[in-house]
Amino acid sequence: ATSDWVGTSAMSKNSLVVSALQDGTRGVQTTRAVCPFCVMYGHATRKKNLTLDRATGKWFCFRCHKLGHLDGWEADEAAVAASRSRGKALPVFDPPAGWLPIGERPTAATSTAYSYARSRGIKPLAIAQTQMGVSTSRPLSEDEQDFRNRIIIPILDADNTTWLGYVGRTLGKSNLTYMYKRGMFRGEILYNQKQVYIETEEPLLVVEGTLDVAYVWPNAVATLGTWSEAQVQILREARRPVAVVLDGDAWRKGEALSMKLKLYGVRAGFVRLPPTLDPDDVESDWLQDEIRKCLTQ
Repeated sequence: ATSDWVGTSAMSKNSLVVSALQDGTRGVQTTRAVCPFCVMYGHATRKKNLTLDRATGKWFCFRCHKLGHLDGWEADEAAVAASRSRGKALPVFDPPAGWLPIGERPTAATSTAYSYARSRGIKPLAIAQTQMGVSTSRPLSEDEQDFRNRIIIPILDADNTTWLGYVGRTLGKSNLTYMYKRGMFRGEILYNQKQVYIETEEPLLVVEGTLDVAYVWPNAVATLGTWSEAQVQILREARRPVAVVLDGDAWRKGEALSMKLKLYGVRAGFVRLPPTLDPDDVESDWLQDEIRKCLTQ
């Protein structure tokens, strides 16, 4: 099958794609269809794994990973507008009650949180630069969330000045290990998002949580949970290679995200961590080697 693919001209490939898309399902930004190459190579399926980006004319199959570009494609203006739109203004927040940043050296009020961060392998410089901190006071009203006894990581804008939200990780026993500030638009932003726009060959890691970013600081962003389509649109603007490194049990979601980014022309790959492990649970040298391999395959 591989040799057949290599011997097929770009014109023939595109003709097969165009024919398949005629029976596809059209959305605002994409058209989905049954992949003709999967069918050609004997995989009988009704799933519409072939996706065309209507803004760029690029196509990609999520199953067989074939990809290409329709020559002479005229961008669909509605798709272009949709891909550029970020939809809504993001709300901003004040820090939690009694906010104290940890900095590079702990104080009596921040020592427990500092010790926890260091136990996760996070370096003092990263603790300071991420502006981790603690809440030292009771909430001002009963309706507000109580972030005391948690290490708190601000979700900041590109200038590191405006709070778009924050997440608190419990330092003791709690039924809620991670608590997000109510009202923040988690699916519309990436933690440490400014790293997306830095032009470099240094890979950008996409992880799930803020503490995972801090562990590999600064070349990482976090999806703050399962990635969203809005976050895909942010990552498609990446000016650097992208390696998706989700927690060990979520590697299939990481694979899907990397495939979507490839559709948009991003150099991307994914790392499959061992079951139940997070990025900070594996050896750094092993992780870097896996990142390198996933981006050269």
